[in-house]
Amino acid sequence: VGVIAVQDPVPSYFGENDEKALRAIAAQLASTIENAKLLMNPNSLNVIAGKEAVLSIVIVGVKDARSAHVEIDFPTDIVSFEGAEEGTFFKQGGGENSFNSGEGPPGMVKADFAKSGEAKASGSGLLIRYKFKALKAGTARIGVQSAQLADSSGGSQPLAPVSCTVKVTGGDDGKKETP
Repeated sequence: VGVIAVQDPVPSYFGENDEKALRAIAAQLASTIENAKLLMNPNSLNVIAGKEAVLSIVIVGVKDARSAHVEIDFPTDIVSFEGAEEGTFFKQGGGENSFNSGEGPPGMVKADFAKSGEAKASGSGLLIRYKFKALKAGTARIGVQSAQLADSSGGSQPLAPVSCTVKVTGGDDGKKETP
């Protein structure tokens, strides 16, 4: 199994054509993958306290998905959740799609994706992009705790957890920056 890691240090740096090219490459990789998998990008992140950190989850090897549910956890003492943006994966395949995301209990973010009618999403693509603010120095893990896909027949497939190590450097209060 191969993995393509693409760093996106600047939010919204990659345009629609970039994402299409990455999706095409990932789709070629998906032919060697038997089941759908999640990839977190980056898998290691260094950020200065007070700055934004962006993590993306890419999904590969999907066939006929109608919906998905993802839960991630994060250390509330080191980072704060600032928002989530739906990726391009569930926007493919026609039909209407819905996306809902929000912070659950402290340190957890839930996201739900769904296609309407008979529409389905297949292949590979960007599932979701999370934004966090680094609060204070420390090292921790941000990871998928639970994820599953559902197909049109109602069957579901759990997805293996993935995670990212986040290292925050700088001030203890999120206001200081190191040069």
